[in-house]
Amino acid sequence: MEKEDDTVGDLEPVYNAETERELYAAEQGNAKAQYRIGRLFEHDGDGVPKNLSKAREWYLKAAEQGHGLAQLETGNMMERGQGGAKQISAEILEWNLKAVRQIARAQFHVGAHCAHRKDGVRDYATVME
Repeated sequence: MEKEDDTVGDLEPVYNAETERELYAAEQGNAKAQYRIGRLFEHDGDGVPKNLSKAREWYLKAAEQGHGLAQLETGNMMERGQGGAKQISAEILEWNLKAVRQIARAQFHVGAHCAHRKDGVRDYATVME
């Protein structure tokens, strides 16, 4: 079973100086920094232990500020149930629709969502209304 805790025993992790600056900026509300911190927690990077709950939390903070990649990652993590409960389809679609206005890759996710809808709506334009 994968451990998601970010501590080692009773010790907090020690981050490098660049990660510390990035974390400070994220804590101050910088959406780009919040997204990058989310990536570090998702992928166990730069001495940041993997913690999917924290990754999802940081992605959501950036997504709420309109960061396109964070919106896409928030929807993806919700869909897979990573770092929290698996979310309902409407909430995933909402994040992907926000992202699609900024990121072409999100169009794929919206299209895939439309193809698997239970209500029979398969038209991208209808979903966008």
